[in-house]
Formats: sequence, C-alpha cells, structure tokens
Amino acid sequence: MEGATVTDRLRILLVDADPASRKALTASLARLGDEVDGAADGVEAVSRLGSFPYDLVLAEVSTPKLDGLGLTDVLRGRNLEALMVLMSAHTTVEAVVGFLRAGVFDFLLKPVEPASLSAMLDRARERRVQRKRVRALSEALTARDKASGLVVGGPAMTGVLEDARRAGACDLPVLLLGEPGTGKERIARSIHAMSDRASGPFERVDGNGDALTVEYELFGAGGDEGGRWARARGGTLLIEDVASLSPTIQARLVRALELSSGEVRVLATASEPLDRLRQEGRLRNDLYFSLRAIELRVPALRERREDIPKLVEHFLADESRLRGRALRMAPDAQAVLMGVAWPGNVRELEGVVRMAAAQVAEGDLVQLQHLPATLQNMVPRTSTLAEQIEAYERTVIRQTLEALGGRVGQVAQALGVPERTLRRKMRAWGYAKEAFRKKRRKLRVRPTINVPEVSSV
Repeated sequence: MEGATVTDRLRILLVDADPASRKALTASLARLGDEVDGAADGVEAVSRLGSFPYDLVLAEVSTPKLDGLGLTDVLRGRNLEALMVLMSAHTTVEAVVGFLRAGVFDFLLKPVEPASLSAMLDRARERRVQRKRVRALSEALTARDKASGLVVGGPAMTGVLEDARRAGACDLPVLLLGEPGTGKERIARSIHAMSDRASGPFERVDGNGDALTVEYELFGAGGDEGGRWARARGGTLLIEDVASLSPTIQARLVRALELSSGEVRVLATASEPLDRLRQEGRLRNDLYFSLRAIELRVPALRERREDIPKLVEHFLADESRLRGRALRMAPDAQAVLMGVAWPGNVRELEGVVRMAAAQVAEGDLVQLQHLPATLQNMVPRTSTLAEQIEAYERTVIRQTLEALGGRVGQVAQALGVPERTLRRKMRAWGYAKEAFRKKRRKLRVRPTINVPEVSSV
C-alpha cells in the first residue's frame, strides 16, 4: 500500500509497555505515512490525550497502570472522537467480542502483520471521513431546525440527538417510540438528514385513517410501483403510528421490506407500549421484528422540563419574526409553564405560547394574563432555595444517568462531581444504576459483527 497523503494522515497514540514492540510498530506506522506518538503506560496516555486531538489510540490490552479497556472508558467519558484499537499476543473470540461491545473500534493480534495494520488504518480513515460528513450534516440540520422546533437543551434530548446521529450513520430500520407531540417526526427527519440518503427523498405516511386510503397512499394502485413507497426509493419513508395500519397493509409492508433490497429505508413511530400492541394483535410480530433493528425513545416533555425555557424562547423568537417585534415571557408566566404536566407535549406547549403571543397588543412582554384561563389560576408552589437546588440536581443527575446508560463514573466526570458524592446522592434518591442501563438500551442496534480469527489462550 502507498503511504497516506497529508489529508489522509492519522494522528496516532501508540500505547505499549514493550520498548521493542513500540519501536517496531512506530516504524511500521511511519512508513504508512501516519504521525505517531508513544506512551509506555495508561497514565501517560491519558495525559497525552488531554493535550492533543488524536484520531486513533492503538493500545496493548494489558497496558500498565490503566489497561486498554480503561483507556476506552476515558475516551468515551471525555467524549473524545479518537478510535480505540486494542492489541494482544493472546486472546479468545469471547474476549474480542467483549472488546467490540465495549466500544473498541478494532482488535489486532500481535505480532501485528503489516497487511492487518494497513487494513485497520484504511477502515479508520473511512470512519473519520464518515464522521466529518455526519458532523457537517448535523451542523446544517441544527441551523435548519431552529425554524422547525427541534430544540436540544438538557441531557435527555442531547442523548436522543446522539442516538439519532448513530442511527443516521447506518442504514437500518428505526422504530421511534414516544407519546404524541414529543417530536418523533422531527427526530426522523434528523436521522434522514444525517444519513447517506440525505440527498434522496423523504416521504411520510400517516397510519391513521381509512384503510383503503392509507394503502393507496402507501403503495399506489396495484403492486408496489406507485405511492410513497415507490417515491421513497433511494431515500427514507416515515410511517407514523405504524400500529394503526390495517392487518392487510402490515402484511404488504412486511413483504415490501423483504423485497426492497435496501432501496427504501423505513422509519416508523408508535405512541403506545409495543408489548401491549403485539399482545392485542394490533402489530404483527414479523413487522415488529423487521422494524426494531434500532429502537429510539423520545421522552415526554414532563420528563425533560429543563427544555421548556429553550422551547418557549424558540417559539417566541419565531413569533417575533412574524410580528416584527421582539417578545419575551414574563417570569411568573414562565413559572406556570414550567409547572404544567403537558399531556400534549411539545406540540401543546407550542400552541399555548403562540396563542399567548397573539394576545399581546402592545409592548414586548407575554404576561400571565395572556395565557389560557385554565393556566392562569395555576400558582407555582413556593419552595425553599435548598429544595429548588435539590430538585434541579435530581433532574440533571437523572437525565445524565439516562443519557450515559447508568455509567456512574462517566456521569461523575461529565458533571464534574466526585463519584463518591454522586453515589451517595443516588442512594438517597433511590436511583439504581441498573434502571438507567435499561433505559439506555432503548437504542438497540443489531449489526453483524465480523470477529477476526484469533488464537486461544
């Protein structure tokens, strides 16, 4: 293989306690045109990670002071983009699968063969290009969606957006779960925009409605050559409220998925618990299993109240542009909005804010009197400063635990608090890390893992 060009060149941190091995690998990487820094142990590697943006970390599994999996946790805890590659002279297939599941990008058997090293670096370069493309699309999407209501504020929705980015990087079906009005369609459009299909069509079908009308809209008249399914080829098809499709349409959809050969990527939404829908016979098992390659839950607004101020600000900014004058929400009115349960979620909040803005005849302040009468009598319960601080702490810690899948060490790092303090608070509030791990697994990706052949111990 020819050496990497300047634009392809990777910045690599090589972590190996054996000086001879480190020297040989450094020479091999340099011949391939990549930049290499060396570290003799995990602690030295961590110090280097804090001072330079590496593309890849190549580390011995049994690195002293902090092993390879420990370094992987550091990368993930700090949200660093460096790919982690582990290597060892002896391992088992089970161990390699465990490494991959822990977030390791690849595994190399020592002594590292030049062909294996070169192939791994090619994959790393491809991943870097893919990440840049997703980041650019994400930035464009963020700018565009400021006008469509996709507001990301607290840890809960930040986690959802990260899940959407990962979903965008693959081509699997996605099942979006959440109450009506939570923004599932906007998340679906985000996934499409951050995927390789972004330049292709995005088609939407509402599963509610007369069965004949929905079937015609989805598949056209006869066969699968018309309708939105045909128009979505090369792009994405969103089926909203998939469980409302008639049994006949569900059967046709299963068949279409089997025959599509990936021409159409299907995203589907559901507002009710899937187990209940299946038990009641409203959702076919084969359709459910065809769609659930990735499951992504969009939380209700009452579960992410920290997003309410940003949502209000967003909707008022939109109203300000429409009306040609700046508008802002009065503190007492804002406090009322923070205390509402919002059964209609973001859609209901948007309606209330826009209606209140329309009541402002003069000035720039949306006041309590402009809110609907049903909300004007809601007086927020007063509380002490300590109670308010504890409530805020509980919300932030709970949402961060959800976003990071109950990984207490990573949560402590992300929030900048001692892990012992975090665990004490979790015990006091009854927060068990296992419960948050279950929530994190709501995004379930089931790719096929090609495990390299390795020698057994």
